[in-house]
Formats: sequence, structure tokens, C-alpha cells
Amino acid sequence: MRELTFIARARAVRMPLSEIGRYLSLARQGDETLPERTRIIAVQRQKVVERIASLQETLRVLDLKLSRAAEIAKDGTALPRSGLQIVRGGKDGR
Repeated sequence: MRELTFIARARAVRMPLSEIGRYLSLARQGDETLPERTRIIAVQRQKVVERIASLQETLRVLDLKLSRAAEIAKDGTALPRSGLQIVRGGKDGR
């Protein structure tokens, strides 16, 4: 059951099946493989940390887009990135 739990959690963080298999094989060999198993987990942990950072940046961008959309919906105008205000209802009716 512990192996199944490990496999499920490892797959949830996108650990390759080959690494999961290697880790489990090493674990079955006993404590003498602890340094290699520790290395495998440390590498995977770093990948998770990097993925979390990437997801946090993506979340920041999405939050900015939602904020901008709410601003536009609120008053129908917003400042574009250039800092110029959008003017509506000009001579051509736009």
C-alpha cells in the first residue's frame, strides 16, 4: 500500500515512471540505497519548486488580466499599456 501511495503522489507531481520504478527498486534493496533515493527525491523536489514558481507567475498574470477586465467593465474605459486613454464616441461613431 505504501508503494501505491508513493506512485500516486509521484505521478501527481509529474515524476517520470522510469524514476518511480528506479526509486522503488532501490527502496526494495534496503538502506544502503538511501543516498541515491535521497538524490532522486531532491531532484524531483527541485522540479516541483520550479513548477510552483512558474504556476505562481501564471496566476499573477491571470489576476492582472482579471483586474483589467473588471476595470474595463466598470466604466467602459481603461488606460492601455501606452498610458493613453481610450476615447469612445468619436466622429466615426466608435
